[in-house]
Amino acid sequence: MNGLNPATGADLVVEAVDKLGPFQKNDGFMGPGTMQMDGTTKEAVNGQGDPSNVPLVLTQSDVFHVNCQARSLTGQQVFFDNFRGSQPFTQFAPPAAMMNIDPNNGEVKGLQNDKWKIYNMTGDLINSQVFIMGNHFMDTLYDGGTPPAGQVVHNNNASLVMAPKATADISGGKVLHATFEVDAHFDGRRWCDVFVEDANDQLLRGGKFFETNQLPTQSGNIFRWEINFDISRAQLFKAPNGSLQATQLIDDSYNQGSDRLGAASRIWYDGTPLGNGTAKDLDRRNRFDLYLSQTRMRLVENGKVIKDRALPYSLPFTNAQVYFIHEVYHTANDRNEVRGSFADAYWYNHRPWMDERHWDNMGFEVLNAFPQ
Repeated sequence: MNGLNPATGADLVVEAVDKLGPFQKNDGFMGPGTMQMDGTTKEAVNGQGDPSNVPLVLTQSDVFHVNCQARSLTGQQVFFDNFRGSQPFTQFAPPAAMMNIDPNNGEVKGLQNDKWKIYNMTGDLINSQVFIMGNHFMDTLYDGGTPPAGQVVHNNNASLVMAPKATADISGGKVLHATFEVDAHFDGRRWCDVFVEDANDQLLRGGKFFETNQLPTQSGNIFRWEINFDISRAQLFKAPNGSLQATQLIDDSYNQGSDRLGAASRIWYDGTPLGNGTAKDLDRRNRFDLYLSQTRMRLVENGKVIKDRALPYSLPFTNAQVYFIHEVYHTANDRNEVRGSFADAYWYNHRPWMDERHWDNMGFEVLNAFPQ
């Protein structure tokens, strides 16, 4: 429903056709498809495909009118973007501190418009793309360095970082409410992260900073909501004496379930599978909401509370910067899984490998208290 104008709605017709339409393309190029984590592959072709682009209509419904309700935020310090009437993105130079560290090594590209700063951190800087499609934001992120120089083509560490130019004051017990909708096009293995940090603290790394014991920011102080294909995690990070420490905010124990192609998978802490990362979630928007004060957090997916708890210590900042991050740092695992399942399909994830996300209704507001 992204393309509907809430002010006017739209007239629609349902058709039954005898073929499934044209070849699907990704950003103007024939899509090579992708693989799922169990080794199954998905061709980026719409059904059988037909280059005529003129399917034969067997029967159709009468015209009917549909309406949709526009989302908005009403709290204080509102930043909200549904990407209608977006200004063009132009390049700008990323901060030197972000550029000149390992693993970035200068491989960061900056884009901005009137509302956003976008960083491609260690993804392919030529082939990766961000743009407005319909009324929502789309990114196509290629993992790995930029051939023929720089990082290896599979560095397993790429991040597409979306930073609002607005910040939020959460002093005096106020609550940050960050909200966004996202759908995965190809691979549900990794969805996204949300970082919240001091607005005066420079982001240095996305990706696998925790696994490699590297500071995510100059101070190391952040809150992270980590949304995987099978489970949510959340952490508080700090770096006393420059050494990164993490406090886990969600119990990492799990039960065995079978919501993903019959394989054992993790389910949410209360035993309810939400389907995040399953095949049915491809091209389906999921809504995520974070409520965060200096002393408490609440995580919500599609209206369901994932976790609500007090923080073990207070956030050491009140002027908050929110980062919405598309992470693609599991592709080395994908390669091995595909090779193990299909001996003749190694090319499938050799190069290029990309992942797409659609983002919509993104933003934040500041509330006086947690909602009931």
